[in-house]
Amino acid sequence: MHLVRVGHLSLRFTCHPSLYIRMSKRALSGSPVPSASAPSSPKRPKFSVPPPAVPAAVGVPTAHKTKKRKRPPPPEFGSREDVLQKEVKRLLESEGRVLGSDEGWDAPEGAGMGVELEVRVRELSSTGDGLALVPEGFPPWVVVTPFALPNEKILVKLLRPAHGHSEAKLLEVLEPNPELRDMSLVKCKYFGKCAGCQYQMLAYDTQLDVKRDVVVRAYKYFSKLPESSVPTVLPTIASPLQYGYRTKITPHFDAPPWQRQGRRGKDRPPRAPRENSDWEVRIGFDEKGEGRRVLDIEECPIATGVINEGLKEERKKIQETIENYTRGATMLIRDSILYEPANPFKDAATEVRDDYTVDSSAVGPSAIVGRIGRTVGAPAVENEGTVSNADAGGKASIADGVDAAPPSSKPDGPATCTDDGKERHICVTSTAATIYDRVGPYLFSFPASAFFQNNSSVLVPLTDHVKTAIESATVGQGQAHPTHLVDAYCGSGLFSLMLSSSFEKISGIDISVHSISSAVRNLALNDLPSDKFAFQTGTASDIFASVSHFPSSQTAAVIDPPRKGCDEPFLRQLLNFRPKVIVYVSCNVHTQARDLGWLLRTQEEEGRTPENGAYGIVSLRGFDLFPQTGHVESVAVLVR
Repeated sequence: MHLVRVGHLSLRFTCHPSLYIRMSKRALSGSPVPSASAPSSPKRPKFSVPPPAVPAAVGVPTAHKTKKRKRPPPPEFGSREDVLQKEVKRLLESEGRVLGSDEGWDAPEGAGMGVELEVRVRELSSTGDGLALVPEGFPPWVVVTPFALPNEKILVKLLRPAHGHSEAKLLEVLEPNPELRDMSLVKCKYFGKCAGCQYQMLAYDTQLDVKRDVVVRAYKYFSKLPESSVPTVLPTIASPLQYGYRTKITPHFDAPPWQRQGRRGKDRPPRAPRENSDWEVRIGFDEKGEGRRVLDIEECPIATGVINEGLKEERKKIQETIENYTRGATMLIRDSILYEPANPFKDAATEVRDDYTVDSSAVGPSAIVGRIGRTVGAPAVENEGTVSNADAGGKASIADGVDAAPPSSKPDGPATCTDDGKERHICVTSTAATIYDRVGPYLFSFPASAFFQNNSSVLVPLTDHVKTAIESATVGQGQAHPTHLVDAYCGSGLFSLMLSSSFEKISGIDISVHSISSAVRNLALNDLPSDKFAFQTGTASDIFASVSHFPSSQTAAVIDPPRKGCDEPFLRQLLNFRPKVIVYVSCNVHTQARDLGWLLRTQEEEGRTPENGAYGIVSLRGFDLFPQTGHVESVAVLVR
């Protein structure tokens, strides 16, 4: 027996559903999504239609016909698409279906785009989506649905197929999982539509357990290491803030259709605004399951209060000037401490190795060059038709009664505090500005266009864990604590400064000279001794050359690469440098698992054993830098 939705009717058939499924009226009408906790309308009547009635359905328009389409290139290792495809493959194999690279790209007949089906969620993927199988009668095919939890029965609308699966839009939760789903926990009116959060309906302890499982599965399926080489994954460290933690957001919007440029940048004659046009400006984030449609967002509960106040001002500006845009744009909205130097007239130069000199008078917004290869302050073209600064003037929006003033670019002295001892914050919308953020006792500065962790509240637990893990791996085993620290991918110096009390000498290395300039400024900001630190640029081909004089047996190395992880040349250099302790901090546990798998297998191939200095993973733990989302950071500690 098969259940098929057709408009307001639920039809049951005893033959293969491909003979009966038709395009859903809901798919054509675009009716709103019902509540995820309960149906919003009376239960639809069900009819049993005998098989003889089938010929009468001939000629009725069916779902989209399958068209041959170009196969997409293989996804980047560790990307959402790559992780999802591997989990889909494992689920299909559990059902006895093994797909080759050239098969399984088209959905089964009768399960094409626009079709509505009832499915039961089997498991939660590492991407935060529910994984289900199409009903019996179809060949094994996976349905990937956001906001769906294990063991829930859901009604979905199938979207574009991919390899072995179809993405789907959640229409209704028919049978919620009462042990997991609690809609009273949701604090965002856009949840269920906005692509930003996945887990607001889960208790926070459950979110932490789910993220621990992501780390476990990453090492099981992506490291290619035997189970004996991977320690038990420790419980995920919680974020002190579960809402109101995010210090940076990048909402975007589209240009009016009558103002848009032609394809590939070719101008087309602008059309006058049409009075009867139903187009409206939407400023926000992508709407889940709606392609590139922008969901209009007036506030974001996971962002700080300062950012939400700034978002109101920026939305108003865009709405008033939208006719000036010929392309869509991405806005930059950041939370920054209002920095007022105690001695604004102090002027000191700081030398950086590799003949790179940073003068405090030249470290202002106009002098620093951003990571994307342009002078900060110029519109940053991240993708065709987008810029990172929607307000060319770059005026800072002020929240909580703070007088309007851009953040100072002077590096000297501590930030001023309000009467209650709390530092004042402003909302910055210009890439030309300098951002100030505090982590524990240290103040950090960096260009608004540069990378810095967006949840400052969890950075103290994160860096404290790294400090403790190094101590436990050495002193805890009856060995001396390392005296030297190498901070690879050091950025603006987060780990170098936060771990500085535990080491005699510290070297921060980054291939970006502009990151090094920020790290040097941060030494001056915090009055740290310059003779203890050496921030220097390194080439990718020989990044450890500048620390070859460090005694490897007394050195700890912290590496914090981007999402794509480390390449083999870097890992080879790390293996040759042979620090006593390696701490690998990762924003993508799947590439971290791959990299450490390569490192441990390579040393084994070269004859290294625990008796002659082989590395072993002694600690593995997740950190929740982004509560309410499916993202988890991972920290792995290796010692030889």
